[in-house]
Amino acid sequence: MISQSLDNFNKIKAVVLDIDGVFTNNKVNISEDGKEIVRCTRADWIGLEMLRKLKIPMKIISTEPI
Repeated sequence: MISQSLDNFNKIKAVVLDIDGVFTNNKVNISEDGKEIVRCTRADWIGLEMLRKLKIPMKIISTEPI
């Protein structure tokens, strides 16, 4: 079962994700100074780390400035 899952990972060429609504719960908090703050879960970053260890190229995109 696990080896089948790893075989499926070998078929992945690259992963491109939008951060809004994928890594966040799609809710925004506003700080006292008016900045938007989003919350991400650490579980998502664990998945990204797994992809990184498998050397699968990744891009995270957003319409928001970094």
